[in-house]
Amino acid sequence: MIAVAGNIQHRDVKRLAERYFSDLESGTESDSGEPPKVCATRAIRHKSQLEQTHICLGTVCPPLTSEERYCSNLLSNILGGGLSSRLFQKVREKRGLVYSIYSMLNLYRDAGTLVVYAGTAPEKAVEVLELTLKELRSLRERLVSHEELRIAKESIKGSVMLSLESSSSRMAHIAQQLIYYHHFFELEEILRGIERVTARDIRHLANKIVDSSFLTLTALGSKNGRDLKSVAIKV
Repeated sequence: MIAVAGNIQHRDVKRLAERYFSDLESGTESDSGEPPKVCATRAIRHKSQLEQTHICLGTVCPPLTSEERYCSNLLSNILGGGLSSRLFQKVREKRGLVYSIYSMLNLYRDAGTLVVYAGTAPEKAVEVLELTLKELRSLRERLVSHEELRIAKESIKGSVMLSLESSSSRMAHIAQQLIYYHHFFELEEILRGIERVTARDIRHLANKIVDSSFLTLTALGSKNGRDLKSVAIKV
């Protein structure tokens, strides 16, 4: 896949593509059937010169091509996607337990992950992990508020619109749509997809992906991590 932006002639692009890529063997689209099997694991590593303990807590997430991709982005945004997110407000601002904390999505054609990262002092690591599990549990048990959902939607819609102001971002956006969806989405279509998501959709997705059988913990710190090994990774 080649994407080009700017004042350039189609024949020039075709000529350059043929010169550099004509000898490559054509491939086939990967099988997008069942996602890979996932089971909960825990890996704690020690590195003596580190000042912080770095924690990643992750779980499975619907793939990039799923109809639930808008819901996934909103769930992640509410959990740890910005200054108004639950983790930032409750773990960093209210308690001052972390230097940094956020959630992120890694989405591919046939699989995806939702990951929470936190950097904290070694003696605070267990508390940070327990509070993160508490917030994940809350997404499963209770509907997010109307105001939380509204703020998350406005945040994501704003990010989408701002990203399209850059030529390089727009080019990558169009290429991704063609590769994964074989369809070009108008901005209004994307915004409607975001707006359609309800609080019940988010709770339903949370109950599907925030599961003890999927949750995986990795940590790297200056101490041996014995305390983190003893925390029950359950929701």
